[in-house]
Amino acid sequence: MQIEETSNTSNLALWTSDDRMYIGSKPETGTSLDFSDLAMELAGIAIDALGSEGVSYAWTAYGLVSALFSVVDSSEEQEDYIWKEWEWSSDISDTGQFFWFLADVKPNQTVKIAADYMIFGPGYELLDPGSSSWNLIAAGPQNQSLSANWNPGMLSDEEKEKYGIEEISVENVDKRAAELSIPLEIVDEFYESGDEVLYYAHNLTAYKIEQPEIESSDSVTKDSLIKETNTQMERNELIIKAFSNIKNITEEDLAIIKKNKAEQALLNDLLDDIQLVSEGDT
Repeated sequence: MQIEETSNTSNLALWTSDDRMYIGSKPETGTSLDFSDLAMELAGIAIDALGSEGVSYAWTAYGLVSALFSVVDSSEEQEDYIWKEWEWSSDISDTGQFFWFLADVKPNQTVKIAADYMIFGPGYELLDPGSSSWNLIAAGPQNQSLSANWNPGMLSDEEKEKYGIEEISVENVDKRAAELSIPLEIVDEFYESGDEVLYYAHNLTAYKIEQPEIESSDSVTKDSLIKETNTQMERNELIIKAFSNIKNITEEDLAIIKKNKAEQALLNDLLDDIQLVSEGDT
């Protein structure tokens, strides 16, 4: 699973936690645990979602998270990029994974992130069944300039209602953090700041961006060649990265890495040649 910033990156920071509450998989990697209990949890969520009983839905969702084990085989975290990798043997056909991440967006900013769920393995090397992009819009004052001392408490009552701003007093932080699943890192950061109030926004605006349909064309342009070559090189890089992280790497895995490195080198030479083509050429 890969999360990365793709737009307005200077106003966004990503981070996640390895706490068992915020990451997990089922079956646990390297085992052949029964997947039926997770399937039952998913069925329960689907059934509850059809009704209007929010309490039962929340309980079932909690059960789902509890059923997943806190484990990840490979992890890479930067401010603009998160990578989580799980490994299973070839006899595992049904798996489920989750991890939570936070996106810190500066007030009055709209940023874009991309999420990719990928499956790697011998034969097919890389399948990408789930890819999506999201815009995240952060709350901010409409009629105020931001200063170093600005905080959400300075929003108007209308703005606080619009963004669902909850003001949590210092004596209630531990209780509300547990109820809202606020990561321990955020709680520790709050206490270290010496602030008296923790602000929690319930109504962060996030919406999925529909991917444009790819138009077919009989002509091949310089730009389309460059784009296609870069896309293939990025695919090679993902395959190399995923297979290089395997703990018990095999000769077959090494052969896949070698093959994709060779393809990447050839494509890089091809890209240099494409750059020399005149703009108007097809």
